[in-house]
Amino acid sequence: MKDMRLAIALLGTGVHRAEQARNRRICATAARIGSHPPSSTTCRLVRFLIRDAH
Repeated sequence: MKDMRLAIALLGTGVHRAEQARNRRICATAARIGSHPPSSTTCRLVRFLIRDAH
């Protein structure tokens, strides 16, 4: 669930390519939506979800 919420939040901020979703940006988005900092595995999954969305 956390990875899906992060992917949706990133897409909402204009991040539409996995290359734009660096770990730092994903962590900043997690903080903005009130989630705990994601692990590197979660960050990889978020990038996969963004890549798969297109």
